[in-house]
Amino acid sequence: MKLFPRFLVAIAGLLACAPALAASAGEIYAAKCSTCHDAGLASAPKAGDKREWARRNRNGTDALYESALKGKPNTAMLPKGGFSELTDSEVTAVVDYLLMRAGQSRKISSSGAKSENSATAADSSRNATAIVDDATLVTNIKTALAKNKSIVLKDIKVEAAGGVVTLRGVVDKAEQIKLAEGIAANTTGVRQVDNKLIPKDLFAWD
Repeated sequence: MKLFPRFLVAIAGLLACAPALAASAGEIYAAKCSTCHDAGLASAPKAGDKREWARRNRNGTDALYESALKGKPNTAMLPKGGFSELTDSEVTAVVDYLLMRAGQSRKISSSGAKSENSATAADSSRNATAIVDDATLVTNIKTALAKNKSIVLKDIKVEAAGGVVTLRGVVDKAEQIKLAEGIAANTTGVRQVDNKLIPKDLFAWD
């Protein structure tokens, strides 16, 4: 009989942990992914958009995992959203979380998904090897940045030399640094991005 209260305490502890475990993907999303996906910035599919996520999930969830883990050419989506410290399982859990919010369930990849992955890989290769002169690169990146309402272009100076792009300036929020880097990195012809952007709060003093 003395063991019974201990048993109840153990069960209560497990139950208390369950919500925290279930919320982990949501917490990662809120901390690292919501800036783009809540507002649909830089053409990111909005969280909860049933039609858009159904379209993207049509050929199988593995294709979505691939895009989230390895990034997507010509978009602001960097590998793992630019947060390399995330594990593969954390990234795929966030994808599952977004699908759940859109009323979607995981789908087994079809041959169509494999074809899409192959096309994505080919696009990525073309993006890396395409030769674009530096002046055009600067113009293309500035144009892409200007389309993003969360970025103030006048705060960012874009330079290019031999396909290596340098971003300089002071921006309002740290999130804008990752976003600007993603847009630049996925611009055709860019070989490398040297991100020297800094957030204004770095200069804040008590």
